[in-house]
Amino acid sequence: MILKSLNKDKSIIYLFILILIVKITLLFIFPREIYFYISSLSRWNFYNSLSFSIDMQAFRDGNHPGTPIYFIGYLILLITGNQVKDFYEYFYIHHFIILLFNFFAIGIFFNYFKKYLSTIEILSFLLILISSFNFLIGLEIVSLISYQFGITLILTTYFLKSIKKDKLVKLSAICAFAISMKMTFLPFVCSILLAKLIYFLKDTIDLKKIFKFFSLFSIFFLLFNFPIIGRLPKVFLDVLFLRGDTSLSLTLDKLYSGIKVSTIEVYYENQLFLFILIFFFIIFFLNIFIFF
Repeated sequence: MILKSLNKDKSIIYLFILILIVKITLLFIFPREIYFYISSLSRWNFYNSLSFSIDMQAFRDGNHPGTPIYFIGYLILLITGNQVKDFYEYFYIHHFIILLFNFFAIGIFFNYFKKYLSTIEILSFLLILISSFNFLIGLEIVSLISYQFGITLILTTYFLKSIKKDKLVKLSAICAFAISMKMTFLPFVCSILLAKLIYFLKDTIDLKKIFKFFSLFSIFFLLFNFPIIGRLPKVFLDVLFLRGDTSLSLTLDKLYSGIKVSTIEVYYENQLFLFILIFFFIIFFLNIFIFF
């Protein structure tokens, strides 16, 4: 279905070619020095995958569960071998999987939004995203960061699909997968959960759908993180209360510091995206002022 849709509109193929050219350029034509890979997130991912292949509870990924990416790494290591000398084979195979995942996510996103937006509008949005530092560094390394782009597109698509159609199983699985990969998606997923709850309570209180959606989400989250199920409370405690840049402290100093750090981060990621966010924040507050 997706491939048939893409064949009808060649412009999205050009985006695939652009991403492929940039990736080949960064990895093979102008590659980083060896110390970049042995001291960066790629090394962290490789050693955690090695640990996972020996004992599925042995890896440690800071403040993220990260379990699905290490399971993918484990499957790759079954092909390449789980020795340090197999790093480059692991590295390039994993890059190929990430590339396919991103192409698949773009296909899903494009196939849905072409019903409501023109091709040039969809491409403009995608070009803004792929011009960010986060996406470009994700083309060079193997890390949780490398999956952020694709997960964002799929989350957005299936949330909007679920408004008009019953996509509760798929949406709950994708939400669970997102925060199982990276806790960065926690605000995004919490927003989706809250939006669905309000939607179910809006006209007639549909307790059956509420129970189904939140139960499925919980089950999928536990399944994705089954090897480290006993460690999950600590992951949430670290992120929500102990880690300095993500804790829920509501003091004015913390709030100001958080806004400042976030603004600087977005600016360095993509200057255009910062102005787009400011524009939509203004619209958001105007809507609140006008309608409430």
